[in-house]
Amino acid sequence: MLVIGGGFTGSEIASACRERGLEVTVAERGPAPLMGVPGDTLSKPAAVMPRNHGVDLRTGVAVTALRGNGSFTGAELSDGSRVDARICASWHWAR
Repeated sequence: MLVIGGGFTGSEIASACRERGLEVTVAERGPAPLMGVPGDTLSKPAAVMPRNHGVDLRTGVAVTALRGNGSFTGAELSDGSRVDARICASWHWAR
């Protein structure tokens, strides 16, 4: 599973999916998850906890392309890496 964004919603989705045994990658464009509202007070522990529970947390990257032909198969990230996944979750406010 690919979760786009490491805010409150993305972090909760990643946590719930890991509890169910799914492999999860979180792509967060900021330097750490949860940077927007609480600043770095929570962002440092918020980066450690998911990794300790098996989440592949990638910070400082944006999703540049979604892949698939009729169904989602993964994404390309701004650092040139690819994430293979069958499920994608994203929650973003319009900017």
